[in-house]
Amino acid sequence: MAKQKVPQSKSKNTVVTKPSNSLVSKYLKSNPNAEKIEIPFRKRNYQLMVLGFVVILIGYALMWGTEDIYDFRKRTLSVLVIMAGFTLEVFAIMHRDKSFKESLTEDNQNASQE
Repeated sequence: MAKQKVPQSKSKNTVVTKPSNSLVSKYLKSNPNAEKIEIPFRKRNYQLMVLGFVVILIGYALMWGTEDIYDFRKRTLSVLVIMAGFTLEVFAIMHRDKSFKESLTEDNQNASQE
């Protein structure tokens, strides 16, 4: 299904698409609000995801080595760093910017006025 971007979007977070498939176009004609697709992640979300991935890699690097496998660094510190990285990943996925919330309220207000 080929999609074409149309620059008539009111918000930065919304991409309006026009599909070429006839069944999909019939669905979109019957549901006019179905054309709006919200972009789930922003630049900040991706930055936090990369940071979380780097923290996880640091945690695994702390586990590396063959000497004294029961060392504090390998058994405790590395596990805590890895858990912090996964916590950061979850936060990055769930995080919403204030501007994103404001754009959602603007879209809702515009829809209620129409």
